Amino acid sequence: MANRIPPHLQQSIKRIESAEISAPPPPWRDRHVFHVGGLTAVGFGARSDLLLVLSHDGRGVFDCSTNERVARDGTNHFRFDTVALESEGIGPLAGQTIRTTGIHGGGLPRGTHDGWTAESLRLHWPEATLLLIPPGNWYLGDAFNKPASVTKLMIETDVENDVRAFGFSPTGKSLIIATSSDITLYA
Repeated sequence: MANRIPPHLQQSIKRIESAEISAPPPPWRDRHVFHVGGLTAVGFGARSDLLLVLSHDGRGVFDCSTNERVARDGTNHFRFDTVALESEGIGPLAGQTIRTTGIHGGGLPRGTHDGWTAESLRLHWPEATLLLIPPGNWYLGDAFNKPASVTKLMIETDVENDVRAFGFSPTGKSLIIATSSDITLYA
């Protein structure tokens, strides 16, 4: 591996590889995991922390600021446009078209207005290392004499339980990791 990584980046990569998986630092709190079998896509309501979750068993809405499921529709007969990546909202998102990310593509914001960033690195294919980086830091910062603090949240190693979405809500007050079987929420 060391031969494929440029020498000036090797120290940064070793630091990330040796970091322990841990919970995010303050102000992040309230880690909660919801089990959602067959999760296919997620999407946030506009300018909100309300998360629409699509699965083979229907749709649900989670309020990421309170870690509560606030709506559930157990039918799998709903409009989902796999090209435009849009679905109809339910519950507090009823009447809204929600842009999604998941097995058909898309993405969540990887940064917040106050400077937090989320990165997914493929250091050892096919696994992905999910990082949370505080404001003013960069995961390769030590290679360029910059701050380089990171929190390793997860290493995705199971292709059967792959990460479908990783990133922030539009408000920047919620961070999610959605896999094919669960959602991890941080407020």
